[in-house]
Amino acid sequence: MKKGLLFLISLFWLLPAFAQSKDYFKVAGATLEPQGSFPTFYHKRARKATQNINTYLQLAVTKNLMNTDSPVTGHWIYATPINNSKALSISCQPVAGPARHFLFNAATGSVISIQDVFTVNGIAYIKRQMFRKRQEYPGDERFSFNPEGQDKCIKADIQEFLLTPDSLFIYPAHCFNMDSIGNTNPVPGKIAFPMALVGQYLSEYGEVILGITKKPKLKKLYSAGVAGLYRGTIDQEEVFLQLDAPFEKSLNGTIYFTQSRQSLPFEGFLKNNRLDIPHNAGRLSLSIYQGVITGQKKAGNKVLSNFTLNRQ
Repeated sequence: MKKGLLFLISLFWLLPAFAQSKDYFKVAGATLEPQGSFPTFYHKRARKATQNINTYLQLAVTKNLMNTDSPVTGHWIYATPINNSKALSISCQPVAGPARHFLFNAATGSVISIQDVFTVNGIAYIKRQMFRKRQEYPGDERFSFNPEGQDKCIKADIQEFLLTPDSLFIYPAHCFNMDSIGNTNPVPGKIAFPMALVGQYLSEYGEVILGITKKPKLKKLYSAGVAGLYRGTIDQEEVFLQLDAPFEKSLNGTIYFTQSRQSLPFEGFLKNNRLDIPHNAGRLSLSIYQGVITGQKKAGNKVLSNFTLNRQ
């Protein structure tokens, strides 16, 4: 009890100063042809990190890289509630469509998942609260919410999140309740958790990025999740693979071939850490492990080549 009280006191002491810190990454609105803008980030002492952040962000939101033969268009509204030498938290929303939210390690540019920020007990607590809040959500007055058969979906729908100095926001989007004539009762658009409630469940990674502890060094912290930017070569052509956080067994992302400037967004099915991506007349068969992806380029059952992609 005393340890928990001391933790909360230190949390309330540190977070105001953390929130008022000067922006670490400079932000510029890069022009997209023929029209539109998209934020790009830069810091002279973190060039590799910013390259990783910008590449992942562009592939995740626009499904392409800027200055290509297949340009992306549109205008994005963005906010950075955390922008310091520990972490970069981004909310990025197109004029039409849902917002996307990301958290990056400021030292490496790697994506940080919600499972990295909180302990196992913390994730379990958040899932229980998600289910409770979903039960309390009024939704459409035409019918009441029936959680039967949806509890697993609701508890899994925590991957889209935004971290601020004093709150955690989760944006569920996958679980819907349907009545007998096909009308859907959508999930709430945003669920807030004050840091005063979830702060006690911060992992070692979470405490470092929120400035509560200084060790271990950021460059020594790695994500245990699948989401991230991977880089390698396929048939001697450099490629980037951007993966979202998986939801249940679905896994979406974008693979980009730098020489041919070909972008392939995909919606895949993850089974036993394996994922197949259609490519030309064949497919790319991936085996996903922590920090590395091994794969084969196939035509039918014939293996054309082998490759490895490393997490950035």
